[in-house]
Amino acid sequence: MFRFHKTLDVITLFHNANSPESRAVYQIMKKASEYATANSSGNNTMRNSRGFERRSQFKLEITEKMPTRDQLRCILDYIQRVPLFKANVIDGRERYVEEVTPVIGAVVKGAKNEFDAFLRMKANPDNFHRPMVVDWSRGRASSVTNELVLMDMIGL
Repeated sequence: MFRFHKTLDVITLFHNANSPESRAVYQIMKKASEYATANSSGNNTMRNSRGFERRSQFKLEITEKMPTRDQLRCILDYIQRVPLFKANVIDGRERYVEEVTPVIGAVVKGAKNEFDAFLRMKANPDNFHRPMVVDWSRGRASSVTNELVLMDMIGL
């Protein structure tokens, strides 16, 4: 019987071969890709301890190129967000309300917004923080170098 095969999810590592942190993340991601390939059973219903679907085999893209403007927009949308607490007056009393603000400066040095980030990255590619791991299918991005955090982010 004929059936369509599912395409593999793509995870991209924006890499800088001259950076020890980037080389370490490259090794972690290479190991993760090999592990996912070896343990993929074709059954995607396995779940991890927090109830998230475990990742099966994926395609690992390694690139030293800068992201395109659309990719940068997605990365800025995906990147971990830092909760900030802002004082608001509610019912005559000051209360602190959690506000989530994107950490654009963690992706592109000194950037204040998406357009500024793109201009700074184009002016100097070193302004773009690498390593940057992007899981396009799950909408996640991270520049951390901790193996456990990366494994959790990609679902292994």
